[in-house]
Amino acid sequence: MINKFNITFLFILFLSNISIAQNDVKFEGVIIFDMEMENDGMDPTAASIINDLQTKIYIKGHLNRTEINSPLGNNITITDSKNNSNVNLIDLMGNKYLIRSGTEDIKKQELISNEIIIKYSDEKKEIAGYNCKKADLFHPKEGSISVYYTEEISNSAYDSRFKDLKGLALEYEISQFGVKMIVTAKEVRKEMVDVKLFDIPKGYKETTQDELIKIFEGKN
Repeated sequence: MINKFNITFLFILFLSNISIAQNDVKFEGVIIFDMEMENDGMDPTAASIINDLQTKIYIKGHLNRTEINSPLGNNITITDSKNNSNVNLIDLMGNKYLIRSGTEDIKKQELISNEIIIKYSDEKKEIAGYNCKKADLFHPKEGSISVYYTEEISNSAYDSRFKDLKGLALEYEISQFGVKMIVTAKEVRKEMVDVKLFDIPKGYKETTQDELIKIFEGKN
């Protein structure tokens, strides 16, 4: 049975799923996102943890580093779109795990992103100081999500679902385990990013996502 801590951990793990996409080398910097949950029926403790989550994405050419920190632990995903590699580093209650995405997983994600249909809207709003427009992304099997993007920054596709957008996505939806989240950029910083941030550190035990879920459920 999935309790409030399990669902929070699984949601954090879902956020770090494969997101291989070729970045526009014109943008280099950091994007900081806040998250807001729209499901009022969720356990208050789990809701509080999720609503306090903050995602930080470092972009440097074909390299991405996504950091998610929570009371349960830290989650770092490092992707290299040039070499089609995706590594997830999880520090869970002092235990460190490493998950590598296989070639088949990456190909599956690419197929999904290639089948997405984008419908642009005239709806607009300002996010993190940038003028944004709305787009709805449709996939025949995965469903649809709404995205706000800015054309003031060339498309640095930190998520493969957004690779064909006309600009950088600064707000989008996530739905998983009956929970809907709105992820919104609160800060966009154009700055030099240290290439060492994309090195894979030592000290992590390599495992799979399925095995990690089993390990985590065994601790509760």
